[in-house]
Amino acid sequence: MITEDLPSDWRDLQRMVAAVLEECGFDVEIERSTPTVRGTTEIDVYAEEINRGRKNLILCECKHWKSRVPQNVVHGFRTTVSDTGANVGYIVGSSGFQSGAFEAAELTNIRLLTWQEFQEEFEHQWIKVHVVPTVGDRFEQFLRWTEPLPPSGGRPLVKHEAEAFWALWRSCQPIVGLLVPFEPWMQLGRRAMNYPRLPLSLGEYKDLPDDLLNSSGYRELFDRIEAHADAAVAALRAAAFVD
Repeated sequence: MITEDLPSDWRDLQRMVAAVLEECGFDVEIERSTPTVRGTTEIDVYAEEINRGRKNLILCECKHWKSRVPQNVVHGFRTTVSDTGANVGYIVGSSGFQSGAFEAAELTNIRLLTWQEFQEEFEHQWIKVHVVPTVGDRFEQFLRWTEPLPPSGGRPLVKHEAEAFWALWRSCQPIVGLLVPFEPWMQLGRRAMNYPRLPLSLGEYKDLPDDLLNSSGYRELFDRIEAHADAAVAALRAAAFVD
């Protein structure tokens, strides 16, 4: 998932849906009044992007209900999507959908998704557009200090000091390995799809702090990586006697 956070109410659901789409590169508006062939209607989340010179328009209806969304909501939203010329319409329902709603959405451009499913729908685009371009700047110091190079900027280290520095350096390598799939130079060909699945505890990643292994949202994972990376840089600088 993109985030572990759950919406607290319908406005929060709108905000969180809009945030995901905006971070995916869309121009987004919340509660936009939009003209249609039948008059003006209000869209919970209106999002558009230009893809290879063509506009891609997405409409989202956000239902933070305790009950499952019924089919009449799908019928009404389907008309709105059609009248606005949108490419696809998403109904995001916190409690899911009645069977009749799925029947009403069959063979249409309406997608019925829970908040978790909505995140999965845009997860890869969110990583590619929002995460990958920021990795280099966000972790610049950490990646520089964990390169396989002797420390510079401080006094020469005696043997036991050098041993302590390289032991600390080696302890950072599991986090370095975790960042590698998200680095821009990895976004070539088929490798672009090889993002680690969450939680990391179910995969091949080992020797990582528990808070990283147990993260179920990428947003929280990278915030926690940043905290560990900042602490590691401070420790490496101290071990290298760099002010």
